[in-house]
Amino acid sequence: MAPKIVLTDQTLLVGKMVLPLSVLGEANFLEGDQAIFERGPGLSPGSQRLFRGDISSVVKIMITDENDPTEYVLFSSRKGADLVSALDANRT
Repeated sequence: MAPKIVLTDQTLLVGKMVLPLSVLGEANFLEGDQAIFERGPGLSPGSQRLFRGDISSVVKIMITDENDPTEYVLFSSRKGADLVSALDANRT
């Protein structure tokens, strides 16, 4: 029943969001006070988000498509550090 996060060679699937890798910018894995800030007072109305109450860490990925009003995506992830590493490796 939990939303799935799947990285393919072309897309990142986060729940119902389908994000082409070509529009993904800087990705960060956030924990502790940084994650609390991003989920609360730092949250932009221009973001797309998917949170799970039982997972405190989040991944924040900037969207680089000029035609997309979405500023960034922010979502809960238990393996967020691994995902950010995989995205970074894909860029090189």
